[in-house]
Amino acid sequence: MIDEVLLKFGQHKLAHSIVVKAMILNCLGFVDSRLYMHSQYFETLPVERLLGSGISASDLTDDVLGRNLDEIYEADSTQLFIKLALKMMRIVNIRTQLLQCDTTNFSVYGDYKHIDGSSAIEITYGHAKEGKDDLQRFGLGIITNQYGIPLFAKTYSGNASDKDTIIEAMKKLQENITFPDDVYYIADSALYSDNNIKSMRKDMEWITRVPSTLNLSKDLLISDLEFKPGNIVHYVINTEAVRNEEVILNEKEHQGRFVIASNDLNLDAKKMLDYYKNQSKVEKGFRFIKDKSFRVSEVYLKKPQRIEALSVVMVLTLMVYSVAEWKLRERLKETGETILDQVKKQTQKPTLKWVFILMRGITEVKIEIDSKVVTQIANMSEVKDKIIRLMGKNCEKYDF
Repeated sequence: MIDEVLLKFGQHKLAHSIVVKAMILNCLGFVDSRLYMHSQYFETLPVERLLGSGISASDLTDDVLGRNLDEIYEADSTQLFIKLALKMMRIVNIRTQLLQCDTTNFSVYGDYKHIDGSSAIEITYGHAKEGKDDLQRFGLGIITNQYGIPLFAKTYSGNASDKDTIIEAMKKLQENITFPDDVYYIADSALYSDNNIKSMRKDMEWITRVPSTLNLSKDLLISDLEFKPGNIVHYVINTEAVRNEEVILNEKEHQGRFVIASNDLNLDAKKMLDYYKNQSKVEKGFRFIKDKSFRVSEVYLKKPQRIEALSVVMVLTLMVYSVAEWKLRERLKETGETILDQVKKQTQKPTLKWVFILMRGITEVKIEIDSKVVTQIANMSEVKDKIIRLMGKNCEKYDF
């Protein structure tokens, strides 16, 4: 798919798909290795086994990576991602029920000047969600399904409004992907504005949190409602204090309340709340991208166009990670098998990050036997064999 969209010109040795694959492997490498250090990262890996015959680490130069990012940008990085998401959906065949929409931003180092008339995003100062107000930034919008698998990704200027970007992302996804089943678009309170609600098509079913600053929301939050008592956690404090029972009772009644809204009037309250809470899946995706152990979010590029393209690679990495994690969990469930988790307990829901740790140590060795060089895989184990077997033949080819 990538090579159908990104055409190769000149005497370039590597196909664009190979370079993208290399970048994704680098992002999943668990090492302090940024994208401009590709050659060094792959020097100790079996490159031909991973990327193809005749390919060496020295082929992955800065120029190769830069040209590839330029081609991704010129092809419209968002449209490329949507095409890849569509192909992934056909292969994986996951029924989509929930579409979780959210945005975040990333800090960048250096001084970026926006060129008038350029269609590239503007790297500039804006609301810093992680508190680094002194750095310029860019935004990233993602829409995932209920399993946290991304189906849409788009970059935005650093000062873009969440209210504008989140509705734009939802509309863009609906224009490009048709789902066979009814789906709910789920977003935080940035979606809840008069303009956004009115601009959505009537067939778009949505669930969102109502901002607590609205008068109607304030009234609902302090209204008398029937709640089932839950468990109370007790703490022991070694001090003298005077309890104001009236204030405590009032605060207990109102803490933890929030208002959610939907245009589906037939959706019962419990299901609506369950759907909304699933929003944590897209937030988990952002945590993955920003996780320092993956090095995905390290942005040291000088051109906004390449930052846009790199963002697609970042979310493609999340797609590969999420699909692989989902597939392994499904196969463990289907077969009734388990693997040990971090605390030595059997589980059918391992994180892929833990699985990567279990798979460490596998290496390729070359042995000379009767004047012939034989390549073999070393440091395999029972659990590694099980994981590879469960993941299927497409993974077995890398290790056998």
